[in-house]
Amino acid sequence: LIVEAIRKATDLRVSVINISLNLKEDPRVVDAVHDAAEHGITVVLAAGNEGLDRPGNLGLAKAGFPNTVLVGALDAYGQPWKGTNRPEASETGYRYVWQLGVEVPTELADGSQVVATGTSFAAPIEAARLLAAAKRT
Repeated sequence: LIVEAIRKATDLRVSVINISLNLKEDPRVVDAVHDAAEHGITVVLAAGNEGLDRPGNLGLAKAGFPNTVLVGALDAYGQPWKGTNRPEASETGYRYVWQLGVEVPTELADGSQVVATGTSFAAPIEAARLLAAAKRT
């Protein structure tokens, strides 16, 4: 289903695709992200929430470089959240940015308002930032 959604977004020539999932290195997903990036679409990826010194979705990020970006989670003070996967010491072949990802206001499917934490909540903030920046140019 993820592959089909990425391919549909690519066919529609969207500007940005947000993927707030930590996906396995499925070759079909990697190919779909690569193809989207080849079409000039920026693919925003959550970096993962295991507190590792290596981001999740790294294969996807490298497949679409330079049109992919991994997003880590910051707290309200601009400090990395303890659970966020961080960039590697030598960040080669991918981009990594930070966005608010701790106690982010969101809405559940039933419409109730909550706050949530994780890179899946930081990634759409980066996607929105990229879309807003594109509108200004």
